[in-house]
Amino acid sequence: MSEAIAPEATIDPSAGGGAITEFDLDEALKRALRGGSSNIATHLTCLQRDIAIDGTRTKLHCYFLPLDANGRTRVKPLAEFLRDQIIDYAIPRPRIEEAYKLATQTGSMASISKLHESARRLFSHLANTGEGGELLLFAMAEAIFGITQIVCKMSLKTSSSMHYHGSDGVYAEGRADGGLNLYWGESKVYSSPTDAKPADLFRDDELIGLQGDSGTEPSRSWLYLFRLRALIDHLLR
Repeated sequence: MSEAIAPEATIDPSAGGGAITEFDLDEALKRALRGGSSNIATHLTCLQRDIAIDGTRTKLHCYFLPLDANGRTRVKPLAEFLRDQIIDYAIPRPRIEEAYKLATQTGSMASISKLHESARRLFSHLANTGEGGELLLFAMAEAIFGITQIVCKMSLKTSSSMHYHGSDGVYAEGRADGGLNLYWGESKVYSSPTDAKPADLFRDDELIGLQGDSGTEPSRSWLYLFRLRALIDHLLR
């Protein structure tokens, strides 16, 4: 989805008379990216990228897990890598920055440890959960494709025993024309490639829930755009 927005502006106190300078949203979103392609490249190997799908603007990117010296799929190293991403994925940025500030002031890492525990408790204890796939989606979106997470539904959860229904993540990147590209993430994880159903990526009930067509509750897209505005305000500070 593409959403056109007016360029933001901010006051530059270093300029004479408090001049107004243009705020580069694309650059701010890039600065907000976490991780790096070199880190995740150890755990995912690119088979092929930018495969065009005829009749659409969709591009297919295929990655697979490498093998170890004994020919076994390296699942555990990927799981350990994703475990280390849970703070960046699940905890809002203002809380992370507040914890780092407190750690700097006190010289204690207790505030950072509390963040990890808070993030861990957000994940479901249910046997059948797709939250691991959603975490992988986050890691790939930011580290490989360079699009910034602006909304994570994990922070909206009220219980670890339940799932928060809706998009598996909302991501954004700025455009050269001053507009904004929004991406609604969807993750599906299967035990076997033969069990995978590409049509599940476009389930009508999830799209209706996103658009708020049921008429019984506000559209989730309004919530996501509200959270985007909060992120922009945070980046402007």
